[in-house]
Amino acid sequence: MSTITQASTIEQLCEALRRILTDEANRLARPTGLILRERKLSGALFAQLLVLGWLHDPHASLESLVQFGASLGISMSAQALDERFNVPAAVFLRALLASAIGQVIRADPVHIPLLARFSAVILEDSSTIPLPDELAGVFEGCGGRKQEGLQAALKLQACWDLLSGQLVGPGVQEGRASDHASPLREQPLPEGALHIRDRG
Repeated sequence: MSTITQASTIEQLCEALRRILTDEANRLARPTGLILRERKLSGALFAQLLVLGWLHDPHASLESLVQFGASLGISMSAQALDERFNVPAAVFLRALLASAIGQVIRADPVHIPLLARFSAVILEDSSTIPLPDELAGVFEGCGGRKQEGLQAALKLQACWDLLSGQLVGPGVQEGRASDHASPLREQPLPEGALHIRDRG
């Protein structure tokens, strides 16, 4: 596990991203069921196609992604890519996200005299992201009246210590999980810390 700070060089960040989108993606492809037998598409190419393709154009259609994939050396039809959007792909991307989260990220700490009386000032919050209903078997949604038909969703939980700049998370859960069940709640707080979070 490496630490990436604002003062880190661009080379360190590039190396971390390269490792996640190549070696780690290839390592996770078979155990998650994304790749059964490697032919033209590897875990690394699939991850790069989606991550870099949607970074290039967040609203890219399947056809646009396929065209972008050609620049990466991926020869695939839009229909073949569509068939790849299945449960094994979701499991693969979840595992890849968990691996990326393993990189320790630290921002510059804040220097506010009022906060200096605490050993840590930790802000905790979550966000729920709706997903296609087909992924309900991987990320069960919240449903309910307000979000009727939301069968699949994921929840990201994150903590940020203002005094050290340390970001913990995001922890990934099913969308239906309560904030009280956050995996980050198990982390011990330093004595004398101020912890600010939504009461859920």
